[in-house]
Amino acid sequence: MSTDKEENMAQTEAVDGHSGGRAKIRSEQDYKYLDQESYRKKLNMDKDGHQELHLFIEGIHCANCMHRIEALKAAIPDIKELRVNLGDHSALLSISPTGSFSKAVQAIRDLGFVPYPEGQSLGDQKSIESENRKLLMRLGIAGAATANIMLLVISIYAGAEAELANIFHTLSFFLFLPVFFYSAQPFFKNTWVAIKNRRPSIDLPIAIALSLGGGISTWHLARGQGDIYFDSLSSLVFLLLGSRYLLARTHQKYLSPSFWKPFLELNTVRRLNPNSKFAENLAPDELKIGDIVQVFEGEKIPVDGKLIEERGYVNVSILTGETRPQKILRGESCFAGTECSSPSLTFITTAVGHQTRIGQILSKMENEFFSRTPLAALADRAAQIFTVSVLLIGSLFFLSYASIDFHEAVNRTLALVVLACPCALAFATPLAQSLSLQTALRRGYLIKRAESLEKLAKVEEVVFDKTGTLTEGEFELLNWYPSQPRSEILAAICALEAKCDHPIAKAFTQELDSYRNSAPALTDFSEQIGKGISGKFSDGSQLDIFRSNQDLVDQNSENILLNAVDIVWNGEFQATVLFGDRLRGDAAFTLESIKKMGLRFFVLTGDKTAPALLAAQKLRLDPIHILTQQSPEQKNTFIKSRKHVAMVGDGANDAVAMASSYVGIAVKGSMEASLRAADVYLTRSGVSPVLDVLSIARKSMLVVRRNLVLSMIYNLACGTAALMGHVSPLLAAILMPLNSMIVVSSSIIGTSGFRPTGDFVKSESNAGRDERTGHFKEVIA
Repeated sequence: MSTDKEENMAQTEAVDGHSGGRAKIRSEQDYKYLDQESYRKKLNMDKDGHQELHLFIEGIHCANCMHRIEALKAAIPDIKELRVNLGDHSALLSISPTGSFSKAVQAIRDLGFVPYPEGQSLGDQKSIESENRKLLMRLGIAGAATANIMLLVISIYAGAEAELANIFHTLSFFLFLPVFFYSAQPFFKNTWVAIKNRRPSIDLPIAIALSLGGGISTWHLARGQGDIYFDSLSSLVFLLLGSRYLLARTHQKYLSPSFWKPFLELNTVRRLNPNSKFAENLAPDELKIGDIVQVFEGEKIPVDGKLIEERGYVNVSILTGETRPQKILRGESCFAGTECSSPSLTFITTAVGHQTRIGQILSKMENEFFSRTPLAALADRAAQIFTVSVLLIGSLFFLSYASIDFHEAVNRTLALVVLACPCALAFATPLAQSLSLQTALRRGYLIKRAESLEKLAKVEEVVFDKTGTLTEGEFELLNWYPSQPRSEILAAICALEAKCDHPIAKAFTQELDSYRNSAPALTDFSEQIGKGISGKFSDGSQLDIFRSNQDLVDQNSENILLNAVDIVWNGEFQATVLFGDRLRGDAAFTLESIKKMGLRFFVLTGDKTAPALLAAQKLRLDPIHILTQQSPEQKNTFIKSRKHVAMVGDGANDAVAMASSYVGIAVKGSMEASLRAADVYLTRSGVSPVLDVLSIARKSMLVVRRNLVLSMIYNLACGTAALMGHVSPLLAAILMPLNSMIVVSSSIIGTSGFRPTGDFVKSESNAGRDERTGHFKEVIA
C-alpha cells in the first residue's frame, strides 16, 4: 500500500513550475497518483457510492468548451458524472469505485485543456487569477502590437511610398508575429483539438481566416505588391480576446457557486497578533487553524473553534433549530455560522472555510450547483445546435458567394461566425438562476439547487403543517386537569419526555426540570409518531403519555391554540395536561396571500375536529382547507397523491412528507437536518418568507425566458446583417460581447427588481409575544 510520503513524492515528481504557483502536469503518467489508494481514500463519495474529484480546468472560455468536456461522460463508461461550471472554471468529476481518475483527467487534457486536481474547495481563486493574468498577457501583447501596426499603417495611408512603405510593412510583419504565434494561440489550439475530436468549433473559421490572411499578407509582402492585412488581423485578435476576457470576468462574477461566504456575512474578522492585540479588518480566508479570534455580541462566528473564556453563550439555532442561546464552557466547541450572545467571546480556531461544520453542509450545496437544470440543459442543447447551424450556414454561404466575390465572401462569413456566438444563449439561464439564488441567500433563504427554482415556479398547491409551522411550535404548559399528579409521576414524566424531541416534550422538561434526577432508571422506551410515548422504569412502573381524545375549547385568546395529552400511570388515568401554542403573527396573512397568488393550499394537523375548526377560525380559513387527525403516514400519503405540491413544515418532524413532495420548504429546525429532506431552508422567522421564495422563483423564470428571447433575437438580427454585408469582421468583434451584456443587464435588472413579499408584517410576534391578553380556560367536552 502506498504511504502518504510516496503519494507526495509521486505528485512532486509529476509536476514542474507554473506561473500561478500551481504544479503543471505534463503527461498521462503524471496523473497516476490520482488512483493511489492513499489519495482516493481522502476523496468524498456521492450518495450512490461514486468517488468525487474537484478540478480546476485552465483554458475554458465559453459554453462550447464546457460541452466538449462534459461530452467525455458518454465516451468513458467509468465517468458517472462530469459537470463544469463556467463561473470559476471548476468541474466535478465522479467515477465508479473501480474507475480510473487518471484516465478521465488525461482525457480532459487531450481535449486541449489543462486540468488541475483539487483536494480542497470548488474553484481555487489563485488559479482563476493566474488564468486571468495569462489572458490579460495575450490581450496586452495583441493590443500593443495592434497599436504600433496602426501607427505604421497610418503613415502608409498618409502617403509613405516605395521603399519607406515597404519598411513599414516589414515592421508590421514583425509586430504581427507575436500576435499570431502567442496571442492567437488559443484559437489555433481549440481548432486543432476540435479537428482531432471531430467536433464543431466556433474557433475554426477564425483560425482559418487568421492563417489565410497572414499567409496571403506575407506572400504579398515578399512579392512587393498586393493587399496586406496585418492591421486588420491583429485588431481582430485583440478585439476577440478582449471580448472573451470580458465574458470570463462576467462568468466569474455571476456564476460562481461559492455560497458560504455571503451566507455567513463575514466582511472582516479580528485575530490576535503577536503583540497581544486584536487586528481588525482581516479577511476570513486569512485565518488558519490555531489563530485566536474574537467576536462581539450579535456577530457571526467565522470559524469552528474552542472557547478560551470560562463560559459564554452562543445562539446555535442555525445548526440545531434551538432558539435559546446555548451555554458553552471553556474548551467546548463553537461553530461557524452561529451567533455570539455574550458581550464578547474569544476562541482558538480548529477549522476554517469549507472544513467547518457549516462549510461542509454548504459544500454539498455547492456540488448541487453544478447540476444542470432541465431548462438549462435545454438551453445548452439549443446552443450546441446553434453552433453547428452557424458553421453550416457560414460554409454554405461562403461556397455559394466565393465565386461572385471571394474577398467579400470571407468577410461576411467571418463576421457571421464572430457575431453569432452561442455563449449568451448558453449562460442566459444559469446566469438568471444564479442571481436569483444569490438574492434568496441575501434574504436568508437557502435553496439547495437551481432546479428547485424551476420547481417552485411550477407549484400549484402549497401544503402547510400546523404545529411548528403556522404556530411557533414552542408549547407552554398551561394547566393540569383535574390536578397535578404527585412528584413520583412528575419525575417519571420528565425522564420519559427527555427521550423525545417533540415540542411538547421540551415544554414538559422545562416545566419539570427540578424533578430531572428523581426518577428511577428508564429501562424501556417506545414512541408512536403522532400519538404518544411509553416507558418502563427499573422499579417496574409504566408511564404512557398520549394525545388526548377530548376536545378543547379556547374561550378568550385570539392567538393561542390548545393541545392536550393524557397521563396514564400503571394503567390508571392521572391527568390531562393542557398546552398552549401561539399562532405565528403572519400565518393568516400568508395563507390569504397564497390564495391571491392563484395557488390552492391545505393545512394538515393531527388535531381532532373541534380544535382544528378553532384553528381554521383563527386563521380565517374555510374548513375545507384544513385536514384533521392526520398521522405522519397519512400526511405523506396525501403529499404523494398531489402533483406539483410544495410541502411547508418543520425540517425534522415533517422530513418524510417534505422528501416526498415536489418541493420541500423547511421553516424551522436544524439546517443540517432540514437540507437533507427539504429543497429550501428559511433562516428568517415566520412563515411569510414562503411567499417571498415563491415570488423569487416565478420572477426568475420570467427573467430566464426574457433572456432566451433577447439572445435569439440578437443572433438572428446580427447574423442576417452580417450575411447581407452590413457588418465587417472588425465591427463584429466589437459587437460580439453585446449579446452577453444584454443578457447580463436583463438578469441584473430583473433579479434586482425582486421585492420581498409581506415585509409589512413587522414580525411573526406581532400578535402578542410580550403581552398576554385574556386568560386560558380548559373546558373538557
